[in-house]
Amino acid sequence: MVLVMSHYLPDLSRRLELPCKPTPLDAGQTPEQKLHCTTQRASEISVHAETQLFLYNLLLAKLLDDGDKSNAK
Repeated sequence: MVLVMSHYLPDLSRRLELPCKPTPLDAGQTPEQKLHCTTQRASEISVHAETQLFLYNLLLAKLLDDGDKSNAK
């Protein structure tokens, strides 16, 4: 989830300063290859509020599943 946030919403990802690290990538692999989405397409998608809210809800669900209630607030 952290890799998805950092790819689609990099500004929000930097502001949240989550304690967990993104999914490690294989040698020579880029986030674009792992997520099958170019940076240009990610910026086009993330302009819409619905996409931002969906990713934000996924992040909240992940934090709550992990028991990280302080970051979920």
